[in-house]
Amino acid sequence: MKKKYEPRGGYDFDAKRLYRSRVWTWFDAFSREVPGGKGATAVLLTGVGGEEAKTAKRHGFRDVVAVNYNPAIAATVKRRLPWVRTRGVSLSRALWSLPPRSVGFLSIDFCGNLGHITMPELGLCGAAPSLMDRGFVAINLLRGRETADVK
Repeated sequence: MKKKYEPRGGYDFDAKRLYRSRVWTWFDAFSREVPGGKGATAVLLTGVGGEEAKTAKRHGFRDVVAVNYNPAIAATVKRRLPWVRTRGVSLSRALWSLPPRSVGFLSIDFCGNLGHITMPELGLCGAAPSLMDRGFVAINLLRGRETADVK
């Protein structure tokens, strides 16, 4: 089994909840600009709790793809949230597997530092044919586990 990189208590804590709320409120506000609106595919990274997918659903997004490179975590999220499509692969591989111009919303919450793994992965994500020309992307880098207020 692949190593699980997430905090011991998961991603359900104040700073992360605030971050997710801001991202999906922003996506919500601009959803009319995207072909298909909230029916366009929304792709996001997920932890075992599926908190990001739950937030997307609360904001009315109907086609959610939750990605975790660990297939066991993706399967757990699928069991807990049967309305979510899951992929147990890298984010770039998931994006490249989706139909052309189907992804209107992409939330990339890498929660890590820039480096030799993250930068090429971002490049592959950005080149994926599944991204819409008029879609929206939110990226969280350089750690996301701070306990201080999100500014």
